[in-house]
Amino acid sequence: MEIVYDFPNISFDTSKSQEPSLTDSILDDGDSVQLSGAIEITDNIGRMMVENGTNHAPDDLNSFHIVPHLEMEEHESMQDDDPLITGNQNNLINVGELNTEEPNIEDQVVEVIAEPQIDNNRAEVVDETPSITDDSSSSGSDFEEIDSSGRPKKGRKRKYAHQSRDIRKKRKNSNKKYISQTGKVVYPKNFRDFHCACKCNEKVSLEVRKSTFKKFYDLGDYNAQNMFICASVQEEKTKRPTVQLSKRQFTRKYTINNTVICRNMYVQTLRVSTKRINTALKKLKNDNVKDERGKCGGSNKIEDKRIEEVRNHIKRIPAYKSHYCRTTTESCWLPPDMTLPRMYSLYKAEVEHPVSQSKYNQIFYADFNLKRKPLQKDTCSTCDTLHALENSTTSDIERDEIKIKHEAHLKLVEEVRAQFKDDLLTAKTVESKQTLSFDLQKTLPLPRLPTNVIYYKRQIMLYNLGIHSGKTGKGHFNVWLENTAGRGTQEVGSCLKRHILENCPGIKELTLWSDSCGGQNRSIKIVLLLKHVLSLHPTLENIVLRYMIPGHSYLPNDAEFGDVECHLKTQQRMYTDSDYISVMENCRRKNKFIVTRMEKEDFFSTSDLEKKITNRKEDVDGIKVGWLKFREIEIFKDKPFSIFVRTSLGGLQQEIDIKKKKKVGANTCYLRLAENLPLLWPNGKGISLPKLKDLKSIMSLIPSDAKEFYKQFSSDTNVQDDIDGFNANLDFELEAEENIN
Repeated sequence: MEIVYDFPNISFDTSKSQEPSLTDSILDDGDSVQLSGAIEITDNIGRMMVENGTNHAPDDLNSFHIVPHLEMEEHESMQDDDPLITGNQNNLINVGELNTEEPNIEDQVVEVIAEPQIDNNRAEVVDETPSITDDSSSSGSDFEEIDSSGRPKKGRKRKYAHQSRDIRKKRKNSNKKYISQTGKVVYPKNFRDFHCACKCNEKVSLEVRKSTFKKFYDLGDYNAQNMFICASVQEEKTKRPTVQLSKRQFTRKYTINNTVICRNMYVQTLRVSTKRINTALKKLKNDNVKDERGKCGGSNKIEDKRIEEVRNHIKRIPAYKSHYCRTTTESCWLPPDMTLPRMYSLYKAEVEHPVSQSKYNQIFYADFNLKRKPLQKDTCSTCDTLHALENSTTSDIERDEIKIKHEAHLKLVEEVRAQFKDDLLTAKTVESKQTLSFDLQKTLPLPRLPTNVIYYKRQIMLYNLGIHSGKTGKGHFNVWLENTAGRGTQEVGSCLKRHILENCPGIKELTLWSDSCGGQNRSIKIVLLLKHVLSLHPTLENIVLRYMIPGHSYLPNDAEFGDVECHLKTQQRMYTDSDYISVMENCRRKNKFIVTRMEKEDFFSTSDLEKKITNRKEDVDGIKVGWLKFREIEIFKDKPFSIFVRTSLGGLQQEIDIKKKKKVGANTCYLRLAENLPLLWPNGKGISLPKLKDLKSIMSLIPSDAKEFYKQFSSDTNVQDDIDGFNANLDFELEAEENIN
């Protein structure tokens, strides 16, 4: 779409325009002008100017009836500081006392609100009513609002939130209030009813001048305003020099509505400086009226090579997918300790001329979809949400209701804690009862080295399931490498199976406590494995699984893991799993931990058992149930097809029947729980190909006696590194956030 503007004498081509078109007609009369963002001057104007040695259009395109005393309205040299002009000002027509270096009017209005009256014998300001003001529909704000929808941007904030560089430029060109680069408030220019000594105000009416002023600033674009000036100011070759050896080559004619006026009337009507006029006409001579400022790159521009160094450094840091939010986001995750300050310090140690921290952060957020897994904290999401609601509400009634909810929540926490203490005490006092608590420790990396190189490499993970005995007070650690098995529900159940069969002789009633880690500890798989244990154990009659409130699960295992991690701070180099086992066994002087190394023959699958049962989503009364809502699960040896559940401790118990319905003519289905279960990973588990490459790249940092340990690992193309350490398809259901409203 082409937009036509009425500029006398000049034509522009918009056929190749890629920038937004300008709007509105500029002058009332004259020949057609086509304008675009590119603003290309056509040959029929530029070539004729060059050939004629002038800077004005042919006479047949423009005819002026010039009054004799205005024929040489202004006589300006190509060199503004010509001493001949300064010494012969009285020979100039219609200029009065000419100031060859007129102050910039735009700069005068920057720091003043009420502008001074012009006091001389030939000019008078009689009207200061603003013609251009801020938009009245700006909803009470003097500045344009920035769309704040979406995720808030990180990094440094603007000093003036609603004033970016582009907005500032646009508001300045539109004659609106803005804040300058130095922080000063710049107010709009007011229209002036200027009265000059040559009475140009009588030739051009006040309404026409106001309309011209408004039309000029309504363009809102520096390039379009330059074209406005070029169309209304013509340079003609000097017809007759007034002095000898004059360097004056051109004379300018200023017009408004095709009426010739003096320079002072022109600049006071548009409220521009003579420098702005000189710049616009100079651009016209160079056949490029477009504003090229800021297009060559700043002197302090950061080289592309240094930007690429930052990108390459960030790419080298291992990033992982997350099972918990794989379906909701495409983001990759960095290790918990890989913060931006640490990444920047690693970058500075490698690069000779690093960029600033803020530039590094800017590239990180702009070019990468990376997040950092937050460190796990024992905070309760329910408590945090209730505290936030209590602080944000202004109603006393709502605040009281929130306090009641919070008190009820804390009361439930105390009840669960009291039940856990009672179970521990019962295990110590009753010989036939045992209470165990179990939890997974955070993954332990191999090799563990103090060098910065290790931050850029994927490492082998060592898993540890801690089991605390309430009867003996001892801590048991079950450790295995990631090429042996994963860390899902069946791995947890397999560790419990081995511990119960080996360390719980003569027990009739067993209580298991754990945190509410999603569905990892609350699923049909772990229940089937425990039913399998019931059938194998000679004395065990029933097993109860109970779960802590999320955020309040202070299990004895947490203190035991803390002792290990505290001792690990003194160990800078660890190369094999035996090094970790040695730390676990010796981190305590008294009541030492018992460490069991798990092999692939110790992990079992429940796939065969699952084929013989039905995992129903409702109880025997037809009431729907959800595994992630259970607070207690109980199973009995004499009831192999029944699972008894509670959604709260001491609440109503529901029975779930997992027996398959018998088909007509089919044989009766028996659940032979004592049968041997298939191995979960009979051939072991592979690692990802990128991790194997990283291991090979750091073998030079490994002592020769430890290199044999790393030869056992092989890659599997189906394995993808996971920030949560599963590195396999999940065998349990993910837990959603609890809704407390």
